Amino acid sequence: MYIQDQNSTAKIDAESLSDGINIYPNPTTNKLTIDYNLSKNTDVHFKILDATGRKIASHKLGSQSAGIQSVTVGVSHLANGMYICNLNIGSNILSRKIKKK
Repeated sequence: MYIQDQNSTAKIDAESLSDGINIYPNPTTNKLTIDYNLSKNTDVHFKILDATGRKIASHKLGSQSAGIQSVTVGVSHLANGMYICNLNIGSNILSRKIKKK
């Protein structure tokens, strides 16, 4: 799994993040981009869980600056199927279903 923090080059429409998180492409084959908007400097951590809730991948992104952030996650190593991506922002958890094909 690889992680690429893109927050210095992110050019994301804030309105597309009205619910706090945008994950694309979905379904995916090789990588996911996760865009999120922080109202203040916050610790961020994400997990990918399989359909049974077992943790498949986890990464601490550390303290992130307020504003729109973006990270790219390699998922080519995952088997085809449905997964849940949890983004922990401070004490909040945002979850989205993702499909690996």
